[in-house]
Amino acid sequence: MNTNKKLESWINEPITDWPTQPKAGNCQSLLKLLDHLCSRENHSSDELLDWVLKWLAYPIQNPGAKMRTALVIHGPQGTGKNLFFECIMQIYGRYGRIIDQSAVEDKFNDWASKKLFIIVDEVVNRSDSYIENKLKEIVTNEWILINSKGVDAYEERNHVNMVFFSNERMPVVLEEDDRRHCIIWTPEKLPKAVYDDVAAEIRDGGVEALHHYLLNLDLTGFGEYTEPPHV
Repeated sequence: MNTNKKLESWINEPITDWPTQPKAGNCQSLLKLLDHLCSRENHSSDELLDWVLKWLAYPIQNPGAKMRTALVIHGPQGTGKNLFFECIMQIYGRYGRIIDQSAVEDKFNDWASKKLFIIVDEVVNRSDSYIENKLKEIVTNEWILINSKGVDAYEERNHVNMVFFSNERMPVVLEEDDRRHCIIWTPEKLPKAVYDDVAAEIRDGGVEALHHYLLNLDLTGFGEYTEPPHV
């Protein structure tokens, strides 16, 4: 199999076909939901929320930017992590994808080709070195080997930024002093009325407003290698 073929950055021009058109508006319910997801007793939610917002905003303001940290969001079911981050997925459109554990474990990984944002849903810690190394490569490497069925493998410049969802206590293997992952253990879910407000805001242009908010967020001092706060 020829693995010498390389696909240079497929982002040769600014991306102009975002599926959502950013528009100033109300996204306060969405931001409050993210604030809740980032809030836990015994640490400053403001510091974590600020970092997560900038982590989300940086590759939207700089398409193709490869963040060197992945988000790992785990905790009780029904807290709203899917509700919020599927709005981010809507912003990315065809440049984003939601996969599950079976896709990560599959030898074929064309799901990562020409993508900017990937959510891995329902992650389970297999303590498998092959899976661990595979995820490590996607999170941190400049290049990624794309293996598609019936096609010679080739290397593609890696622009993928990843979010992992799980209900497990320890969904990924962590090394001592691990800085590749920003681990967020979510609190219990909020009252139903809160999620109803978020859903209503989304229907009323909340995704477009969130896109506008992230496009205009001040990122002074923040970059691809900015480490998450110690939480």
